[in-house]
Amino acid sequence: MWLCRTTWRKIGIIAAVLCMLLIIVELFYHSWVNDTPWLMQEEIDDCKLGRTTPEELGYPDLTCDELEVMEPWWYPIYYVTCWVSMIALGISIFAKEKISVELLNKHSEFVDKELVENVKNLTFPNSERVEHMDFEELQKWCYHFGIEDTTVLGLKKSLKKKLNMKKSKQTPLGEIKIGFLLACNIEGHGDYEHVFDMKDLSAEELRKKLGSRCGYVHGNGKKCGGKFVNRIKFEQRIK
Repeated sequence: MWLCRTTWRKIGIIAAVLCMLLIIVELFYHSWVNDTPWLMQEEIDDCKLGRTTPEELGYPDLTCDELEVMEPWWYPIYYVTCWVSMIALGISIFAKEKISVELLNKHSEFVDKELVENVKNLTFPNSERVEHMDFEELQKWCYHFGIEDTTVLGLKKSLKKKLNMKKSKQTPLGEIKIGFLLACNIEGHGDYEHVFDMKDLSAEELRKKLGSRCGYVHGNGKKCGGKFVNRIKFEQRIK
């Protein structure tokens, strides 16, 4: 956060505003409320040399020798805020900007107008299309949704999850709802082949299957000895 250019710029601007407010408030207070003009050393010297008089300086009840240079209490605060303002604004010139999708979208040169138009028309890709996307198209969709990852596989998985409008997963046997209620404890919570034949059963029928033996027949003819359990999110299981 502290390396962000915007943060330093805000600090500099706030400190500069405080500087100006201190000067304006103090000047107005002395000149308008107390009716006591500011005195500089040069003005006092002029008075002592006879070039001006205390009356002309706004202090008719004092002599030239009694005049003093004003040293307001707020001078230390004024100097500190001014220095903070200059330092913060200086740092903001060299600090890094925090880049986000929202920031990039504010600049038209970074916006893919064709992609934006497609999104407006709800032409979202399905899971199969995502799987066969070239890198350029994949990058555009991931940019739009603010998805980042270090691998193409990770980008595709995240994009599928983001675009998961049907809430379904493609298996060798066909599509099945990702939120399907049951799973085989041997096959695992991220796979669906052992429960695929039950995908059209009602919730009550699935409830009766809970805890029963799986019995899925593998390619070698061997039956699965697992049991049906309630499904949890695959990401939760592997933590």
